Amino acid sequence: MATRGPGETKIETDRRRIREKMAKMRREIAEMKTGRDIKRQERRRHKVPSVAIAGYTNAGKSSLLNRLTGAGVLVENALFATLDPTVRRAETPTGRVPCSTG
Repeated sequence: MATRGPGETKIETDRRRIREKMAKMRREIAEMKTGRDIKRQERRRHKVPSVAIAGYTNAGKSSLLNRLTGAGVLVENALFATLDPTVRRAETPTGRVPCSTG
């Protein structure tokens, strides 16, 4: 990070650093979007059935996902500990595996 130039105040420096951090985060998000879009297209192309689990914080969503799929998703009694969207493959009771990607 650059230091203050002549005449640049502390608040201007802080604003510049914040803008730089935001730009970096936007680039990282854009990179993640590409990969997620490709995986989503593959699931659609192969007509993979999907299920969404939604609910309140600490309602047991990650525990349920782990129980159904053996995913090993983080389970923690902390607010916002498990915000990452997760996709996992599951097997039906008859042994059918609905998708080959996970």
